Amino acid sequence: DEEVEAQFQRLRNEFAELRPVEGRQVQRGDFLAVDFSATRDGEPVDDLAATDFVFEVGTGRLFPEIELQAHGMSMDEERTFKFTPPAAMVGEELGGKEVDFTIKVKDIKEKVLPPVNDKWASEVSEFETLLELRQEIREKLQGAKTYQAEQRFRSLAVQAAVDNATLDLPDVVVTEQAQEMAIDFTKSLASQGGDIRAYLQATGINAEQMIEDMKPQAARNVKTGLVLDAVAKAEGIEATDEDISAAVAQMAAAARTDAQALEENLRKTDRLDPIKWQVVREKAAD
Repeated sequence: DEEVEAQFQRLRNEFAELRPVEGRQVQRGDFLAVDFSATRDGEPVDDLAATDFVFEVGTGRLFPEIELQAHGMSMDEERTFKFTPPAAMVGEELGGKEVDFTIKVKDIKEKVLPPVNDKWASEVSEFETLLELRQEIREKLQGAKTYQAEQRFRSLAVQAAVDNATLDLPDVVVTEQAQEMAIDFTKSLASQGGDIRAYLQATGINAEQMIEDMKPQAARNVKTGLVLDAVAKAEGIEATDEDISAAVAQMAAAARTDAQALEENLRKTDRLDPIKWQVVREKAAD
């Protein structure tokens, strides 16, 4: 029931309304629009300047010292105080050094949660009553728990089968798998704005060492694949066109692209086989 209530309150927060505040000062939970700036020895600090910056008081989006000063301020009020920013904000030159920080409140809004009644439930869901909405939330939470338990059981079963299997893996196969893992890691890093060269420099290793470090997991991945392939062969498990289309649809959803167009492209470029084998292995793991 606690989990259901927590999920229910999250839903209320999603549909909360922000209303202008009149006649009172800033308090925890308010949403503020502020301008802020800073100077040191009379010179502006560019990294500590913003216009119309919006944040919720008390969430920790700003530093505690700044939020503390914002508490109790009024509309259009400006306040200057001493603040010591970390190097991560302003660089090593000014990091850890005291500045004069100025904040001006331009807008104050409070979050107003919707009333909890059948009318609200019908507006935010397909259900007519609160009771039905709560029951739906409960069923979804239970379904998620069941799925997690099934996935955990499947993972343990596969792990046990792999641990009991005796396979002699050629080093060249393990190396190729480690290299593929390194390529995937590099792409993942780049998608998040990172750079593999910076990563290697920060960790103090080179590309060859990174691949070498990945070999134990690579060997386990290869072994797991071989075990699942053997299970699939013994059980006559195959991937149907429907299975493959479903897998491609999941990929398309994650990439926010058209599933049909993606599948056609994969077929034209003969890149469906890896997806097919992944589907077969997942079915074997089940």
